[in-house]
Amino acid sequence: MTGMNASPLNSRDLSVIIPASSEAATMASVLQEVEQLRPREIIVVVNGSRDETAHIVAERHHRLVEFSERLGHDVGRSIGAFLATGSVLLFVDADIVIPWTELEPFVRAIESGFDVALNDIDTIVSKYPWDPVSVQKIWLNVCLGRRHLETASLTAVPHALSRTAFRYITPDDLSVPPKAYAKLVTANAHITKAHIVDVVTTNKIHGWHGVDSGHDLMAELIVGDHLEALDWLRTTPTVAAGEHSDAPESAVTSPLQPAKSPPRASAGRQIRRALYLAWRWLIGG
Repeated sequence: MTGMNASPLNSRDLSVIIPASSEAATMASVLQEVEQLRPREIIVVVNGSRDETAHIVAERHHRLVEFSERLGHDVGRSIGAFLATGSVLLFVDADIVIPWTELEPFVRAIESGFDVALNDIDTIVSKYPWDPVSVQKIWLNVCLGRRHLETASLTAVPHALSRTAFRYITPDDLSVPPKAYAKLVTANAHITKAHIVDVVTTNKIHGWHGVDSGHDLMAELIVGDHLEALDWLRTTPTVAAGEHSDAPESAVTSPLQPAKSPPRASAGRQIRRALYLAWRWLIGG
């Protein structure tokens, strides 16, 4: 079932993409916030829902794409990106209500010329013991020559992409966010940490995460995605993390400094070490 909302008057060239499952408790509030951004369209990919999530979206006349099977956040974002028509694509989740004023910096970063605007969660995750997901994010950035981006990634919402970012990736690539991120970095896409939004302490734990069974299945999935990204980086001979600037030519100022990349051999050792450590964690060693 699909529906299309009419573009509001004075709308921005912005598509908001929201994957959702059984999120009836927060769906309306999430929509109320993103509506304040005046997007040309809001696309909600409802999958595997067992409540009134889809009905809430339809009542507000936004574009609804519904699947009976659970697809997950990443595949939902891929589908939304494929359908989006805006020059700016903003990705949020349906289970965390983020004030629109906290989303605005991500949109403005893309409008100012960046290709990728990421959530700067470093100060948030630094309050907690290191976890395998954060370690893999850092390893990937180190191997990509972007040590200064630390735990920034396409895994955490909110984040935004420009239409021009899809010169380097396809919507399908977003189904494995770390791999899409690696492709964008190695293509020298202009990337910034746009704003700090705490989605760590507010993150909703779902039953399908598997934490009740003693295994955090979501963490295992994300680590596996990073393994795929690292393996792509290792096996793609034309890829080399080089010294470059993240700032677009149109940006007047940028908080980022060019990353100084390690020699290729050193990067290869780092990638192999990251693969080994992630494999040990996955098997419980």
